[in-house]
Amino acid sequence: MRTIALSFFGIIFVGTLLLMLPISTTSHTGTDWLTALFTATSATCVTGLVVVETATYWTGFGQAVILLLIQIGGLGFMTIISIFFFMIKHRVGLRERLVMMQSLNLYKLDGVVRLIKHVLIGTMLFEVAGALIMMTRFIPDYGIGRGIWCGVFHSVSAFCNAGFDIIGTRNGVSGAMVYADSPVILLTLSTLLIVGGLGFFVWEDVYSKRSLKRLQVHSKIALLVTAILLVSGTVGFMLLENSNKGTLGNFGFWQKLMNAYFQSATPRTAGFNSIDQGLMTDGGKALTIFLMFIGAGGGSTAGGVKTVTVGVLFISFLSVLFNKRDVVVFNRRIDRNQIVNASALVTFALMINIFGGIIISAIEGLPFLHTLFETASAYATVGLSTGITPMLGPASRLILIAAMFLGRVGVTTVSIALVYKNESSSDIIYPIESVMIG
Repeated sequence: MRTIALSFFGIIFVGTLLLMLPISTTSHTGTDWLTALFTATSATCVTGLVVVETATYWTGFGQAVILLLIQIGGLGFMTIISIFFFMIKHRVGLRERLVMMQSLNLYKLDGVVRLIKHVLIGTMLFEVAGALIMMTRFIPDYGIGRGIWCGVFHSVSAFCNAGFDIIGTRNGVSGAMVYADSPVILLTLSTLLIVGGLGFFVWEDVYSKRSLKRLQVHSKIALLVTAILLVSGTVGFMLLENSNKGTLGNFGFWQKLMNAYFQSATPRTAGFNSIDQGLMTDGGKALTIFLMFIGAGGGSTAGGVKTVTVGVLFISFLSVLFNKRDVVVFNRRIDRNQIVNASALVTFALMINIFGGIIISAIEGLPFLHTLFETASAYATVGLSTGITPMLGPASRLILIAAMFLGRVGVTTVSIALVYKNESSSDIIYPIESVMIG
């Protein structure tokens, strides 16, 4: 776990140095360390929050550095390193297998090398397919050279759930909002980010079992919760933003439906926005925060507390509500320790998001809902913004940097890497005392 945390530190450090070079910026004067650090952290942690416009501030070299950081951060450092192992036919030892297992958030060592190979092949296939599809729209708009680059950049950014875009600003709107009327762009982006966000373990399970009934419980919960969030999110945004002229109000029905669906998918955790996040209603912002907090699947390119975590807690809630002794789902019993771990993770994530939002609100004098939106976006590695991130001061930016790092590397990994201690046992067993709950 310490190796994983330090590898992310190292990648961010190198990325920061490269982005500070004069060749990385269109002004050719270089950039300050905080802007470079923020951008490198956002790219490596596949977040997408930016303090400068990617399309105009960074040169082709700078954008290539960002894209490389996104790919490494999305797949994990050890997954990238494994490519070289395979190329030189180096035997992958036990230590490397353990690090690969932890980097993909797996719970067993068996078949980890096979999974890595499938992850690399699947990633290449999806990213190439996504790039080719989007080129059909980008090339007519930008020409062959830039159209190909836009297709590749956005395909990798979407699949890795990063949310960086190089579309720039056109007719007063920027990013994916330029293509709010394009099914080719929006549906391709949403498909890539959903597939990338399901999790590598779910891929392998679906590929090997090829039957919904035979899937493991983790995969079933991940697919079910993902479907529920997509449907409920689409309906929710259709209701909350239907008459809002700043978001969906000026669209026809089918364009409203497409953009509501895209808005339900992108907070988990891609960061592309086809509607202005700052102009959403308070209800729309609250729903977006909720979706960002949940995130996508465990062991994926996405962030958040993860769909399976929330699914397990909800099933546990139903068990308590109906006075069930065990937490059972799909004819399988969930271990009580996993429920405790899920509760601890959600509690800690809530603390980071709420207190981070409060501190930034106090420092900047901004509404709490807006600062909570930015903090949740950073921790869940989403990248959506109400537009206040570029205006934040150094202290607030550092808070978001810390939130992005924790959200990507994982609270558990960081804590164990820094303060690892063997679990202590005690000969004393204390008596049980009841307390009032609720």
